[in-house]
Amino acid sequence: CICIYIDLGAAGQVLADCFYADKTNLFTFQIEKLKCILSLESTFQSVEGGSDYGVFVPHKMFVACRSSNGKIIGFCELEGREKKNKTTGRWEPRPYMCNLAVNKKWRRCGVAQELVKAAEEKATNDWNMDKMYLRVKSGNAAAVSLYCKLGYEMGKGEETKIYHPFLDTNKHTEIKIMSKLLFTNNTTTTVEEETEEAAEMDEAKELEEVAALTMV
Repeated sequence: CICIYIDLGAAGQVLADCFYADKTNLFTFQIEKLKCILSLESTFQSVEGGSDYGVFVPHKMFVACRSSNGKIIGFCELEGREKKNKTTGRWEPRPYMCNLAVNKKWRRCGVAQELVKAAEEKATNDWNMDKMYLRVKSGNAAAVSLYCKLGYEMGKGEETKIYHPFLDTNKHTEIKIMSKLLFTNNTTTTVEEETEEAAEMDEAKELEEVAALTMV
């Protein structure tokens, strides 16, 4: 479901547990968790429909919750706002799905797939976009395998190298871009129109055959 403001604390906890729990100590983990929450708050769009001061803003957050108690067990973010990379000077690919995280106890239960599906449906149905991008660590075989099963393909572009003082001491993390073609509302409409046109042609052909038999 769509993330609301009061969900940000729990969403930040899920992100921190997923990305930093095994790579930080007690002190640095609290720093990373706080940074996650503040980052979500700084980009959160409080107006439903993705508008900010009356201007359309293609940006949305999604959460997965337990049906029994509403506890947040998963999170992902869909970014459609244009942004230029300060290092390369190139425009970042959009829409971009990021921060996909699932509570460890709920992994391999289809939660990640549902979050990805929700983001894809938002991009196609509401934003009318026909392609989705994401980034993944080149060494994260599990994540790469999941995205490949969902139809994403590895890009051929250059790797992005990110340095993190807490997580990657004296080394960089290599990030790969993956993408997937989506079916938009326009595409669906076109397919339906083609199907209807084919049915009409078949019907016209049958009428012509009946008329020919009648004449004979």
